[in-house]
Amino acid sequence: MANIYEGGQKVGTFAGTVLIQGKAEIGGYRKVFVSLAGPKAAPMYPPYGGILANPFKGEAKIYAGDLIEWSEGDGVKGAESKLLKTYEVSVATSGTEVVISTGSNAHGEIFRHIPFVGDTLMIAPATVDAKGTGVTVVSVENVYEKGKQTGWKVTFSGSIGTPEVGTILVEATKAGTDAEMVVKRVNAYVEVDYDMPYTPATGDEEFDKARYLFTPVLMYGNEYGRIERMSPIPACILAQNESKVAGWFKL
Repeated sequence: MANIYEGGQKVGTFAGTVLIQGKAEIGGYRKVFVSLAGPKAAPMYPPYGGILANPFKGEAKIYAGDLIEWSEGDGVKGAESKLLKTYEVSVATSGTEVVISTGSNAHGEIFRHIPFVGDTLMIAPATVDAKGTGVTVVSVENVYEKGKQTGWKVTFSGSIGTPEVGTILVEATKAGTDAEMVVKRVNAYVEVDYDMPYTPATGDEEFDKARYLFTPVLMYGNEYGRIERMSPIPACILAQNESKVAGWFKL
């Protein structure tokens, strides 16, 4: 006999067995990190991992080479990682509607962060501390070309401004004016791809949903990411790049 729950409350009973199925698909492969010759330093990690403070609102993926702002907590609040979520505009139709690229290749493999209804986004500011206008995503539609998905058509609650093709959007702290970037100063990176198939909890009070915890890699070795293969990086974050080689990213 299986009990059925919704929102933490028992809503029914099925007098039998409930079978829940799911599947995973390999989304593709590309080598993000530069293959350097000679001895290579081992990856260095923070003393402990922490919760992902800004998970996606649905089934999604984070990718090798994605950038993280890791903090160790203060004794009351534990360690946490914040993911730099970025979205590149491929078609700008209006201030309230844009198309975001999936970064897909000829095989239709997707390599970009997925937008979700309820996300709050803004145009990446010129500097990390600059403020802008945050807007809420109210609808997301898949865009196809020749049978392959090439983008997401995103509609906002209000005007996000005047994004052009190639403009990078980032996660914002709030909707409305005086919004800021959620992630400002990256200090770590994601070592491998992570699938996120579960609906996340919205806070500590929500018991039944998922919490994602992991340990990022601190960027203090000789690891370089190829910028063109990483998630889109806004200019204000590229300003933190310490690589002396054009097209490579290092912190």
